[in-house]
Amino acid sequence: MASRKGDRTKDDSEGKVKTAPLHVADERQSAILVLRSIELRNSGRRKPMTRAQFTLPMLRRLWNRPRLSPEFLEQVSVWLAVAGWCFFNAGPTYAAIRISAVKNWPRLGTKRIAGELDQVASGKFQFEDHERLLIPETLEDVDDRISGGETIGSDDVDDETSAATTSDDEE
Repeated sequence: MASRKGDRTKDDSEGKVKTAPLHVADERQSAILVLRSIELRNSGRRKPMTRAQFTLPMLRRLWNRPRLSPEFLEQVSVWLAVAGWCFFNAGPTYAAIRISAVKNWPRLGTKRIAGELDQVASGKFQFEDHERLLIPETLEDVDDRISGGETIGSDDVDDETSAATTSDDEE
């Protein structure tokens, strides 16, 4: 990848030094860079990663972009889905999960809540009685909301030498 200052080339006609424009990765190339980063992180692991998190500064650096628009991120997400990964905003960070890993999760339906859905349709459901569901269950959840959810694995942590708590994807 070119340096941050750009490649210097000499213009023979005037003898001036010009700076060549930096390459900015498009959506497809950005997805490839995410996948390459995952591939390199996977090397030497016993089992392949099924999830990863990315900080905004890391993504800007990875893609050589000062700003990441919602439209751009959506298109990167589409390319990652083609490769079998779901990419999404996870509050203060972004995350990716291998789609095949999700297939083993419990599936929910509406059978258990059918009576309540009838109440919603008729305007009689008491949403206020269930506000507690929007409140974090543990003190750790509250701390995560207050701190912005920065956890180990952020871009500033050297995960090769970190002796902090490791998830099953950081073995």
